[in-house]
Amino acid sequence: MAMHSGQALESFRGAVAGVPLLRRELDLERDDGPFVVVGHPKHWRATVDMLRGANKRIAAFQDLRFESRRLLFAGRPVWRSRWSGPLAGYPVVYAGPVKKRYFDGPPDNVVRCLYTEPLPGWRQLAQHTPKLTDKIEELAQIWSNLADASSREVYASTVRARSAGDSGFFDVSRYREYDHPIVRARPGDTVIDAGAYWGDSARRFAWQQRGRGKIVALEPSPNNYKRLARQRLVGLVPMCLGAWNVNDVLSFDDNGGSSKISSKGSTTIHVAPIDWIADELALEQVDVIKLDVEGAEREALAGASETIDRFRPKILLSIYHRRSDIYELPQLLMSTLKDYRYYVGHHGPYHTETDLYAIPIERL
Repeated sequence: MAMHSGQALESFRGAVAGVPLLRRELDLERDDGPFVVVGHPKHWRATVDMLRGANKRIAAFQDLRFESRRLLFAGRPVWRSRWSGPLAGYPVVYAGPVKKRYFDGPPDNVVRCLYTEPLPGWRQLAQHTPKLTDKIEELAQIWSNLADASSREVYASTVRARSAGDSGFFDVSRYREYDHPIVRARPGDTVIDAGAYWGDSARRFAWQQRGRGKIVALEPSPNNYKRLARQRLVGLVPMCLGAWNVNDVLSFDDNGGSSKISSKGSTTIHVAPIDWIADELALEQVDVIKLDVEGAEREALAGASETIDRFRPKILLSIYHRRSDIYELPQLLMSTLKDYRYYVGHHGPYHTETDLYAIPIERL
Protein backbone atom coordinates (compact mmCIF):
# COMPACT_ATOMS: atom_id res chain seq x y z
CA MET A 1 0.00 0.00 0.00
CA ALA A 2 2.16 2.83 -1.29
CA MET A 3 1.26 6.26 0.08
CA HIS A 4 3.17 9.48 0.40
CA SER A 5 3.46 10.74 3.97
CA GLY A 6 0.69 13.35 3.76
CA GLN A 7 -1.81 10.93 2.28
CA ALA A 8 -0.86 8.25 4.82
CA LEU A 9 -1.32 10.69 7.71
CA GLU A 10 -4.80 11.78 6.67
CA SER A 11 -5.91 8.24 5.86
CA PHE A 12 -4.61 7.00 9.20
CA ARG A 13 -6.37 9.77 11.12
CA GLY A 14 -9.62 8.78 9.44
CA ALA A 15 -9.06 5.09 10.16
CA VAL A 16 -8.44 5.73 13.88
CA ALA A 17 -11.43 8.05 14.18
CA GLY A 18 -13.64 5.45 12.51
CA VAL A 19 -12.78 2.55 14.84
CA PRO A 20 -16.05 1.28 16.38
CA LEU A 21 -16.54 0.45 20.07
CA LEU A 22 -16.82 -3.32 19.84
CA ARG A 23 -17.22 -4.31 23.50
CA ARG A 24 -18.82 -2.51 26.43
CA GLU A 25 -20.89 -3.23 29.52
CA LEU A 26 -24.44 -4.45 29.05
CA ASP A 27 -27.07 -1.74 29.57
CA LEU A 28 -30.34 -3.45 30.48
CA GLU A 29 -32.34 -0.31 29.81
CA ARG A 30 -30.88 0.37 26.39
CA ASP A 31 -29.86 -3.03 24.97
CA ASP A 32 -32.48 -5.39 23.67
CA GLY A 33 -32.45 -9.03 22.62
CA PRO A 34 -32.96 -11.72 21.84
CA PHE A 35 -29.37 -12.35 22.95
CA VAL A 36 -26.84 -15.10 22.37
CA VAL A 37 -25.01 -15.85 25.63
CA VAL A 38 -21.33 -16.84 25.50
CA GLY A 39 -18.61 -17.15 28.16
CA HIS A 40 -18.05 -19.99 30.63
CA PRO A 41 -21.18 -22.16 31.13
CA LYS A 42 -20.84 -21.91 34.92
CA HIS A 43 -21.88 -18.25 34.62
CA TRP A 44 -24.86 -18.83 32.34
CA ARG A 45 -27.44 -19.30 35.11
CA ALA A 46 -26.69 -15.93 36.73
CA THR A 47 -26.83 -14.29 33.30
CA VAL A 48 -30.17 -15.93 32.51
CA ASP A 49 -31.62 -14.71 35.80
CA MET A 50 -30.36 -11.18 35.17
CA LEU A 51 -31.68 -11.00 31.59
CA ARG A 52 -35.04 -12.58 32.30
CA GLY A 53 -35.43 -10.44 35.42
CA ALA A 54 -35.24 -7.45 33.07
CA ASN A 55 -37.70 -9.08 30.63
CA LYS A 56 -34.99 -9.72 28.04
CA ARG A 57 -35.19 -12.67 25.67
CA ILE A 58 -32.43 -15.24 25.03
CA ALA A 59 -32.09 -16.86 21.61
CA ALA A 60 -29.36 -19.42 22.34
CA PHE A 61 -26.10 -20.17 24.12
CA GLN A 62 -22.78 -20.66 22.37
CA ASP A 63 -20.22 -22.92 24.04
CA LEU A 64 -17.04 -21.65 22.37
CA ARG A 65 -14.70 -24.06 24.17
CA PHE A 66 -16.95 -27.11 24.40
CA GLU A 67 -17.15 -27.00 28.21
CA SER A 68 -20.76 -28.17 28.50
CA ARG A 69 -22.46 -31.40 27.41
CA ARG A 70 -25.90 -29.81 27.43
CA LEU A 71 -27.99 -29.56 24.28
CA LEU A 72 -30.41 -27.18 26.01
CA PHE A 73 -29.94 -24.64 28.79
CA ALA A 74 -32.82 -22.69 30.33
CA GLY A 75 -34.99 -24.00 27.50
CA ARG A 76 -32.75 -22.59 24.75
CA PRO A 77 -30.36 -24.47 22.41
CA VAL A 78 -26.65 -24.71 23.18
CA TRP A 79 -24.60 -24.16 20.05
CA ARG A 80 -21.43 -26.24 20.56
CA SER A 81 -19.30 -24.68 17.85
CA ARG A 82 -16.87 -21.83 17.28
CA TRP A 83 -18.66 -21.17 14.00
CA SER A 84 -21.40 -18.60 14.50
CA GLY A 85 -23.64 -19.99 11.78
CA PRO A 86 -27.31 -19.12 12.33
CA LEU A 87 -26.39 -17.21 15.50
CA ALA A 88 -24.66 -14.49 13.50
CA GLY A 89 -26.39 -11.14 13.76
CA TYR A 90 -27.77 -11.59 17.27
CA PRO A 91 -26.47 -9.26 20.00
CA VAL A 92 -24.04 -11.20 22.17
CA VAL A 93 -23.76 -11.14 25.96
CA TYR A 94 -20.54 -12.38 27.59
CA ALA A 95 -21.36 -14.20 30.85
CA GLY A 96 -19.07 -13.75 33.87
CA PRO A 97 -15.54 -12.36 34.28
CA VAL A 98 -13.69 -11.94 30.98
CA LYS A 99 -11.16 -14.69 30.20
CA LYS A 100 -8.55 -14.04 27.54
CA ARG A 101 -8.63 -17.61 26.24
CA TYR A 102 -12.16 -17.17 24.84
CA PHE A 103 -10.88 -14.44 22.51
CA ASP A 104 -7.91 -16.29 21.00
CA GLY A 105 -8.97 -16.82 17.41
CA PRO A 106 -12.61 -15.95 18.17
CA PRO A 107 -15.68 -15.96 15.97
CA ASP A 108 -17.11 -12.58 15.10
CA ASN A 109 -19.65 -12.73 17.92
CA VAL A 110 -16.92 -12.43 20.55
CA VAL A 111 -15.09 -9.69 18.69
CA ARG A 112 -18.22 -7.62 19.33
CA CYS A 113 -20.10 -8.28 22.59
CA LEU A 114 -21.66 -6.88 25.76
CA TYR A 115 -20.04 -7.65 29.12
CA THR A 116 -22.09 -8.65 32.17
CA GLU A 117 -19.16 -7.84 34.47
CA PRO A 118 -16.84 -4.85 34.05
CA LEU A 119 -13.19 -5.32 33.18
CA PRO A 120 -10.77 -4.65 36.05
CA GLY A 121 -9.35 -1.14 35.76
CA TRP A 122 -5.89 -2.14 34.54
CA ARG A 123 -7.46 -4.15 31.70
CA GLN A 124 -10.09 -1.61 30.76
CA LEU A 125 -7.58 1.26 30.60
CA ALA A 126 -5.76 -0.54 27.80
CA GLN A 127 -2.28 0.65 28.79
CA HIS A 128 -3.71 4.14 28.52
CA THR A 129 -1.34 6.41 26.59
CA PRO A 130 -3.10 9.76 26.02
CA LYS A 131 -0.02 11.23 24.34
CA LEU A 132 0.26 8.38 21.84
CA THR A 133 -1.18 10.65 19.17
CA ASP A 134 1.91 12.84 19.58
CA LYS A 135 3.54 10.11 17.49
CA ILE A 136 0.85 10.28 14.82
CA GLU A 137 3.28 10.62 11.91
CA GLU A 138 5.35 7.59 12.97
CA LEU A 139 2.18 5.58 13.59
CA ALA A 140 0.75 6.56 10.21
CA GLN A 141 3.91 5.49 8.39
CA ILE A 142 3.87 2.08 10.10
CA TRP A 143 0.16 1.71 9.31
CA SER A 144 0.73 2.50 5.64
CA ASN A 145 3.52 -0.11 5.45
CA LEU A 146 1.30 -2.97 6.64
CA ALA A 147 0.53 -5.50 3.95
CA ASP A 148 -3.25 -5.97 4.23
CA ALA A 149 -6.46 -4.25 5.27
CA SER A 150 -6.97 -6.54 8.28
CA SER A 151 -3.61 -5.53 9.74
CA ARG A 152 -4.33 -1.84 9.18
CA GLU A 153 -7.71 -2.17 10.90
CA VAL A 154 -6.13 -3.93 13.89
CA TYR A 155 -3.32 -1.38 14.15
CA ALA A 156 -5.72 1.58 13.97
CA SER A 157 -7.91 -0.02 16.64
CA THR A 158 -4.88 -0.53 18.89
CA VAL A 159 -3.97 3.14 18.64
CA ARG A 160 -7.59 4.14 19.32
CA ALA A 161 -7.87 1.82 22.34
CA ARG A 162 -4.62 2.97 23.92
CA SER A 163 -5.09 6.67 23.29
CA ALA A 164 -8.70 6.55 24.56
CA GLY A 165 -7.97 4.22 27.46
CA ASP A 166 -10.82 1.86 26.50
CA SER A 167 -10.16 -1.82 25.71
CA GLY A 168 -13.48 -2.07 23.92
CA PHE A 169 -11.88 -0.56 20.81
CA PHE A 170 -9.39 -3.41 20.26
CA ASP A 171 -10.22 -5.34 17.07
CA VAL A 172 -9.49 -8.98 17.90
CA SER A 173 -7.93 -10.93 15.02
CA ARG A 174 -9.90 -13.91 13.73
CA TYR A 175 -6.86 -16.22 13.71
CA ARG A 176 -5.09 -17.53 16.81
CA GLU A 177 -1.90 -15.95 18.12
CA TYR A 178 1.22 -17.20 16.28
CA ASP A 179 -1.05 -18.84 13.71
CA HIS A 180 -1.12 -16.06 11.13
CA PRO A 181 -2.34 -17.52 7.82
CA ILE A 182 0.84 -16.35 6.03
CA VAL A 183 3.48 -15.89 8.76
CA ARG A 184 3.53 -19.19 10.63
CA ALA A 185 5.61 -22.33 11.04
CA ARG A 186 5.46 -24.95 8.30
CA PRO A 187 6.39 -28.65 8.22
CA GLY A 188 10.18 -28.97 8.35
CA ASP A 189 10.75 -25.52 9.86
CA THR A 190 13.18 -24.77 12.66
CA VAL A 191 11.60 -22.40 15.18
CA ILE A 192 13.29 -20.38 17.92
CA ASP A 193 10.60 -19.75 20.52
CA ALA A 194 11.93 -17.10 22.92
CA GLY A 195 9.68 -16.64 25.92
CA ALA A 196 8.26 -20.15 25.68
CA TYR A 197 6.57 -20.06 29.12
CA TRP A 198 5.42 -23.63 29.84
CA GLY A 199 5.13 -24.65 26.19
CA ASP A 200 1.79 -23.28 24.97
CA SER A 201 3.33 -21.57 21.94
CA ALA A 202 5.63 -24.55 21.32
CA ARG A 203 2.58 -26.79 21.13
CA ARG A 204 1.08 -24.51 18.50
CA PHE A 205 4.28 -24.55 16.46
CA ALA A 206 4.47 -28.37 16.74
CA TRP A 207 0.93 -28.60 15.38
CA GLN A 208 1.85 -26.32 12.47
CA GLN A 209 4.96 -28.42 11.74
CA ARG A 210 2.91 -31.63 11.66
CA GLY A 211 5.64 -33.47 13.55
CA ARG A 212 8.40 -32.45 11.12
CA GLY A 213 10.72 -29.76 12.42
CA LYS A 214 12.61 -28.44 15.44
CA ILE A 215 11.55 -26.03 18.19
CA VAL A 216 14.30 -24.41 20.26
CA ALA A 217 12.27 -23.20 23.23
CA LEU A 218 13.93 -20.57 25.44
CA GLU A 219 12.46 -19.96 28.90
CA PRO A 220 14.55 -18.27 31.62
CA SER A 221 12.13 -18.79 34.53
CA PRO A 222 13.18 -21.91 36.46
CA ASN A 223 9.57 -22.51 37.51
CA ASN A 224 8.16 -22.18 34.01
CA TYR A 225 11.02 -24.20 32.55
CA LYS A 226 10.14 -27.23 34.67
CA ARG A 227 6.74 -27.41 32.96
CA LEU A 228 8.25 -26.67 29.55
CA ALA A 229 10.77 -29.51 29.87
CA ARG A 230 7.93 -31.97 30.58
CA GLN A 231 6.27 -31.29 27.22
CA ARG A 232 6.42 -34.28 24.90
CA LEU A 233 6.68 -32.63 21.50
CA VAL A 234 8.52 -33.93 18.47
CA GLY A 235 11.64 -31.85 17.85
CA LEU A 236 11.43 -29.85 21.10
CA VAL A 237 14.77 -28.55 22.45
CA PRO A 238 14.03 -26.79 25.77
CA MET A 239 16.67 -24.43 27.16
CA CYS A 240 16.58 -22.59 30.50
CA LEU A 241 17.87 -19.36 28.97
CA GLY A 242 16.65 -15.86 28.23
CA ALA A 243 17.17 -14.17 24.86
CA TRP A 244 19.46 -11.12 25.21
CA ASN A 245 22.19 -9.26 23.34
CA VAL A 246 25.16 -10.71 25.30
CA ASN A 247 25.92 -13.73 27.47
CA ASP A 248 25.26 -12.70 31.06
CA VAL A 249 23.66 -13.50 34.40
CA LEU A 250 20.86 -11.08 35.30
CA SER A 251 18.35 -10.45 38.07
CA PHE A 252 14.89 -11.75 37.29
CA ASP A 253 11.38 -11.36 38.68
CA ASP A 254 9.98 -14.90 38.47
CA ASN A 255 6.24 -14.23 38.29
CA GLY A 256 4.54 -16.87 36.16
CA GLY A 257 3.47 -15.64 32.74
CA SER A 258 4.68 -12.10 33.49
CA SER A 259 8.21 -13.07 34.54
CA LYS A 260 10.78 -10.58 33.34
CA ILE A 261 14.33 -9.28 33.69
CA SER A 262 14.35 -6.76 36.54
CA SER A 263 16.98 -5.23 38.80
CA LYS A 264 14.50 -5.78 41.66
CA GLY A 265 14.12 -9.50 40.94
CA SER A 266 15.13 -12.03 43.57
CA THR A 267 16.12 -14.75 41.08
CA THR A 268 19.16 -14.86 38.78
CA ILE A 269 18.99 -16.27 35.26
CA HIS A 270 21.34 -16.95 32.38
CA VAL A 271 20.79 -15.01 29.17
CA ALA A 272 22.41 -15.37 25.76
CA PRO A 273 22.12 -14.01 22.20
CA ILE A 274 20.14 -16.06 19.73
CA ASP A 275 23.20 -15.81 17.46
CA TRP A 276 25.23 -17.66 20.11
CA ILE A 277 22.50 -20.26 20.63
CA ALA A 278 22.27 -20.94 16.88
CA ASP A 279 26.05 -21.48 16.77
CA GLU A 280 26.08 -23.71 19.87
CA LEU A 281 23.34 -25.92 18.43
CA ALA A 282 24.91 -25.83 14.94
CA LEU A 283 21.55 -24.92 13.43
CA GLU A 284 21.57 -25.28 9.66
CA GLN A 285 18.35 -23.32 9.27
CA VAL A 286 16.19 -20.92 11.28
CA ASP A 287 12.79 -20.38 9.70
CA VAL A 288 10.83 -18.68 12.49
CA ILE A 289 11.87 -16.50 15.43
CA LYS A 290 9.17 -15.71 17.96
CA LEU A 291 9.94 -13.09 20.62
CA ASP A 292 7.58 -12.60 23.56
CA VAL A 293 10.12 -11.66 26.22
CA GLU A 294 8.33 -9.20 28.49
CA GLY A 295 9.98 -5.97 27.37
CA ALA A 296 13.38 -7.38 26.35
CA GLU A 297 12.46 -7.54 22.66
CA ARG A 298 15.00 -4.87 21.63
CA GLU A 299 17.91 -6.68 23.25
CA ALA A 300 16.73 -10.03 21.89
CA LEU A 301 16.55 -8.63 18.36
CA ALA A 302 20.04 -7.14 18.69
CA GLY A 303 21.30 -10.55 19.76
CA ALA A 304 19.69 -12.21 16.74
CA SER A 305 20.97 -9.88 14.01
CA GLU A 306 23.43 -12.34 12.46
CA THR A 307 20.85 -15.14 12.49
CA ILE A 308 18.29 -12.90 10.82
CA ASP A 309 20.80 -11.77 8.18
CA ARG A 310 21.91 -15.33 7.47
CA PHE A 311 18.63 -17.26 7.49
CA ARG A 312 16.04 -14.53 6.84
CA PRO A 313 13.40 -16.10 9.08
CA LYS A 314 9.80 -15.18 9.64
CA ILE A 315 9.56 -13.03 12.78
CA LEU A 316 6.72 -13.05 15.31
CA LEU A 317 7.26 -10.11 17.66
CA SER A 318 5.29 -8.89 20.69
CA ILE A 319 4.76 -5.12 20.49
CA TYR A 320 2.81 -4.37 23.67
CA HIS A 321 4.97 -4.82 26.78
CA ARG A 322 6.17 -1.19 26.85
CA ARG A 323 3.98 1.73 25.91
CA SER A 324 6.36 2.77 23.14
CA ASP A 325 6.59 -0.74 21.64
CA ILE A 326 3.58 -0.11 19.40
CA TYR A 327 5.66 2.23 17.24
CA GLU A 328 9.31 1.75 18.23
CA LEU A 329 9.50 -1.99 17.51
CA PRO A 330 7.77 -1.85 14.09
CA GLN A 331 10.00 1.13 13.19
CA LEU A 332 13.07 -0.87 14.20
CA LEU A 333 12.21 -3.84 11.98
CA MET A 334 10.85 -1.86 9.06
CA SER A 335 13.94 0.35 8.93
CA THR A 336 16.34 -2.61 8.87
CA LEU A 337 14.37 -5.32 7.03
CA LYS A 338 12.91 -3.48 4.07
CA ASP A 339 12.37 -6.54 1.86
CA TYR A 340 9.92 -8.05 4.33
CA ARG A 341 6.11 -7.89 4.39
CA TYR A 342 4.52 -6.85 7.67
CA TYR A 343 1.23 -7.73 9.35
CA VAL A 344 -0.28 -6.95 12.77
CA GLY A 345 -2.58 -9.12 14.88
CA HIS A 346 -4.28 -8.61 18.23
CA HIS A 347 -5.34 -11.66 20.21
CA GLY A 348 -7.23 -10.68 23.34
CA PRO A 349 -10.00 -8.45 24.73
CA TYR A 350 -7.59 -6.01 26.35
CA HIS A 351 -4.09 -4.61 25.84
CA THR A 352 -1.98 -7.79 25.81
CA GLU A 353 -1.07 -10.00 22.81
CA THR A 354 -0.51 -7.43 20.06
CA ASP A 355 1.99 -8.92 17.61
CA LEU A 356 3.93 -7.86 14.53
CA TYR A 357 4.29 -10.64 11.94
CA ALA A 358 7.10 -10.24 9.41
CA ILE A 359 8.01 -12.43 6.45
CA PRO A 360 10.72 -12.00 3.79
CA ILE A 361 9.28 -11.64 0.33
CA GLU A 362 11.04 -14.79 -0.94
CA ARG A 363 9.14 -16.90 1.63
CA LEU A 364 5.72 -15.71 0.48
